[in-house]
Amino acid sequence: MSRPTISVYMTVKNGGYGGAPWLAFAINSIRQQSCSDWEFIIVDDGSTDNTVELIRRLSGGDARIRVIQTDGVGRGKALNIALSECRGEYVANVDADDVAHPKRLETEAAVLSKDNRFDVVCSQCLVVLEDEAVSWSSVPQNHEINVEDVTCLLCVKNPVSHSSVMMKRRAVISVGGYDESRQSHFDWDLWVRLAAAGYRIGRIDQVLAAKRLHGKQSFEVGRRLRYVLEGQRVRMRAGEILGCERQALMQFLIRLPWDLAPNYVRVLVRRVLRKRNGHASNQQNQQGRRL
Repeated sequence: MSRPTISVYMTVKNGGYGGAPWLAFAINSIRQQSCSDWEFIIVDDGSTDNTVELIRRLSGGDARIRVIQTDGVGRGKALNIALSECRGEYVANVDADDVAHPKRLETEAAVLSKDNRFDVVCSQCLVVLEDEAVSWSSVPQNHEINVEDVTCLLCVKNPVSHSSVMMKRRAVISVGGYDESRQSHFDWDLWVRLAAAGYRIGRIDQVLAAKRLHGKQSFEVGRRLRYVLEGQRVRMRAGEILGCERQALMQFLIRLPWDLAPNYVRVLVRRVLRKRNGHASNQQNQQGRRL
């Protein structure tokens, strides 16, 4: 096979989710991209369910999709194994329960090739609750797309959805890839190390990815407090690099109640807010019709 421009990578473990279709949605969203100059590296990290069989069935014999199996080496190492197999100039992650806009790869690659400010780009991200369907908006022409530098936000929160990121491969390799010693926040830590090396992160003002929020995500299964505290360590490291340690500490205190809330609470709150916003929008429409 010739060397592709874009390498998409994914790690997954027990992605069958008891019959949930999320892995199928994720893989199909890459297969249905508007551009075809890509390869897809999927590392199965020791699944004990039907994940490998499912991946091969979903691949449909597409030679651009390669599956690599491990005995269970952990998320960080699995991500680096995936990166080591990537041959493209650009590398783009997608998590196993998320989905990509049909024009995600085309749009992000165009930005990286034309905007010399950035070696890392991401996009706005739609939050999908449990089994909700994704409804995409159209993406304008490249010259109409704005890109905001969000590097400075690393000391406030993680401004980059992992499933929306595309990076120049040389940049991520130069900082050593993902930190295999970590237990969580592999992506946020990587963005901070990229920023420390002088790379800038741009966020496209279009929704090009959808993040699925559900109760079976890995950080929900483990101890929540440990996850939140580890995130604060990453935030403080970003504060040191960017000179905003005080802001990083304040954000930790402000966000703590929400960060500690389990996912089922977040899902409930988001559903209530969406219902309320939808009701308010309907009332406005009715008033408009009366006028």
